[in-house]
Amino acid sequence: MTGEFDGRFDGDAAVTALRGYLREQARAINAGVADAAAVPAFTTTLTPNGRSWALPLLAANLGDRMPGPYPVGVLASTRAGDDRVELDLCLQDRGWQVDRTSGEPVNAAHYGGAHAVVLRVGDAWLVDDLATTGADCGAGDVVEERF
Repeated sequence: MTGEFDGRFDGDAAVTALRGYLREQARAINAGVADAAAVPAFTTTLTPNGRSWALPLLAANLGDRMPGPYPVGVLASTRAGDDRVELDLCLQDRGWQVDRTSGEPVNAAHYGGAHAVVLRVGDAWLVDDLATTGADCGAGDVVEERF
């Protein structure tokens, strides 16, 4: 199997940080809030650079409901220094949000490759960057977590 299913990344602080970011993003979307002061649990998962792109992204995703964080699977982890980890991912980037009234997915499921940079800042690991790469992957490469 691929992704996090095989357990290679269990306990990895950078992976835990990424999953925390995705979880808090989903909670903020469900609360309908994108103001940095109103979502401290979300903003504390990010570096200042991360907040510069993540808050506008959060605002653009308000309206529908998230049944949990976007499904993600870690395909590779590269330590680019003591304080920097780069993660290659498979991410379900569409078809996860559901209509608040009907509970039906807003659009068809889509899975794609992504790359994340997670930095250690003091004692915390924080998401600095997360971007799609266009690489192919599928539903079998991600782990779903539902609230």
